[in-house]
Amino acid sequence: MATVYKQKTIESFKELCTKLQESGISELAKSRTRFEFIDRYIARESDKTSATLRAKELNRNGDKTVLRNFEPPIMFSQLDSAAAYFTEVFLSSYPIFGVVADKPMEAQATMMHAMMGRDSLRFSWARELMLLFGDTLSKNIGAIEVDWKITSSNKIINDMKVGEVQSSKTQQIKLGGNALHRLNPYNIFYDTSVAPAHIAEDGLFFGYIEVWNYIKVRRLLNNLQKEYKFQDAINEALKISSGINNFFEPEIRSDEVNSRTGSTNWATFFGFNSGEKYRGNQSGLYEVTKLFVRIIPKEFEIVTSFSGTPQVYCFYLLNGKLIYAEPMPHAHGLIPVAMLQAYDDGLGLQTKTFSENLMDIQDIATALQNGRLKSLRRAISDRGLYDSDRIRKADIDTAQPDAKIPVKLNQYHKDLSSAYYPIPFRDDTGATITQEFNTVVGLASSATGVNQTMQGNFVKGNRTLHEYDDVASNAQGRLRKMAVLWESTGFACIKEILKSNYLQYAIAENVIDTQSGKQVTIDPVKLREMEAAFKVSDGVLPSEKLINAQGMQFALQALSTIPDLARTYKASDMAVSLIRAAGMPDLSMYQRSPEEIQAYDQQQQQLAAAAQQQQTGQ
Repeated sequence: MATVYKQKTIESFKELCTKLQESGISELAKSRTRFEFIDRYIARESDKTSATLRAKELNRNGDKTVLRNFEPPIMFSQLDSAAAYFTEVFLSSYPIFGVVADKPMEAQATMMHAMMGRDSLRFSWARELMLLFGDTLSKNIGAIEVDWKITSSNKIINDMKVGEVQSSKTQQIKLGGNALHRLNPYNIFYDTSVAPAHIAEDGLFFGYIEVWNYIKVRRLLNNLQKEYKFQDAINEALKISSGINNFFEPEIRSDEVNSRTGSTNWATFFGFNSGEKYRGNQSGLYEVTKLFVRIIPKEFEIVTSFSGTPQVYCFYLLNGKLIYAEPMPHAHGLIPVAMLQAYDDGLGLQTKTFSENLMDIQDIATALQNGRLKSLRRAISDRGLYDSDRIRKADIDTAQPDAKIPVKLNQYHKDLSSAYYPIPFRDDTGATITQEFNTVVGLASSATGVNQTMQGNFVKGNRTLHEYDDVASNAQGRLRKMAVLWESTGFACIKEILKSNYLQYAIAENVIDTQSGKQVTIDPVKLREMEAAFKVSDGVLPSEKLINAQGMQFALQALSTIPDLARTYKASDMAVSLIRAAGMPDLSMYQRSPEEIQAYDQQQQQLAAAAQQQQTGQ
């Protein structure tokens, strides 16, 4: 039953949410400046000098003769290579998270496997996780929400009787599933007294801010439970013409404006006489804050079961107004947000990020590269001494290569060579600069562990295939360490919430397993029979490790050579478990029919009889 809040409780909620958001934004302001600085380095937009901006403008306008300063893409290439490694580790299997269970629970494991495959495609898990990898590497902090999301769908139902013309009708149905939603580090705030890896379990609060359009806000309002909505606050929030105060979007590119400075005129969208529909906000943009808070209900005068136990509540703020407060019914009892850190040394945000470890290297490489460019500018545009009484500066500085230079005669009638003297050019440091540049670029691999081999570049040297494999394997060691950290913190949290949501919210339905193409019937009662029997795998902790595939392979070899073992244990069941763990959960498409099994048995009996007869004859 829904809880009816007292007015004093609502006022306490408003005060709590306002204070948490204000303190969170104040703390976040420090990180925003730092994150923006990092992203400019990655995008090679950190050089804001007037000379560089002017040269960029000339290049964009078609003047390609101008050699402007250049920032080598060291941070970008290292980040992209590392992100590609984690994509291969965590996202290359289907579904992204596998399910392993003992033999009696294989049918339930198949159900969960089918639901995970469906939701991973419906809610684009791969995209959200790839964005998470980029955030974690560049800013050493990444957050992703695991939300049981209800979506609406139209189902066409044939309504035809014998002898009638075929007709159909549409029925709207509600579909539930696990959605992964990556959260922008620029707009998240959380309890900093707890390590990011423990926010889900021990954190006091976690919130994030987004900007939504009118239609998305309306969809949210329609899906929220009526009992927990504050309708007066909703009406007031929708009328606020400019409620975007706390959301932050960085300005990275020097040639682009903020993408959200433009707006949609909703008066035009709905019609000029539809003021009531858009509630007076013609910008069409709304600031939405979602806030998870652990509270003790009885301290807010809420009388429910276990009101003295801390519980997670979900709050929504629209344009700064509290519009929704719901006790979260999830059985897992966690704040449904998993956080990752690339480097976790206990110092929180003070730890230098993967990107910041490359900043000095990129700066030095940029200085060396631009020193080389200055030398090239000098080579293609000579310096010289000229007689200002006989030659105008404008005639010498012209960009036209074949322009004629007028020279005035003077009273001494000197020849033309005395009017202009070119200063000889010598490039004695070009080779040294190039060598130093390559050395500095090599230091980037030492800082991150992403070397040329991992980037797909061939490394010279006489090596056998075995030696090369060893080099490639060792090159991934530091990133594997990072992957193990992610698996034991963020991914363990994601998998626990996914499993709990399926066990709690799954409904009776038929799901097409996109891997096998077969229909799987979801039975919620059977699915919830043995929660502890399920193990969820990922790229670092694959199914083969969860079932000890290496031990099973040794057992199969022993069964084939030791008759007493073969008499006690079923080799066929072991082989099936190994095949399922290898990524083929449904073997039914290859199963023999009863007739084929009977024919197979007869064939084996005939072969055995023939072999015995041949042995007797000898």
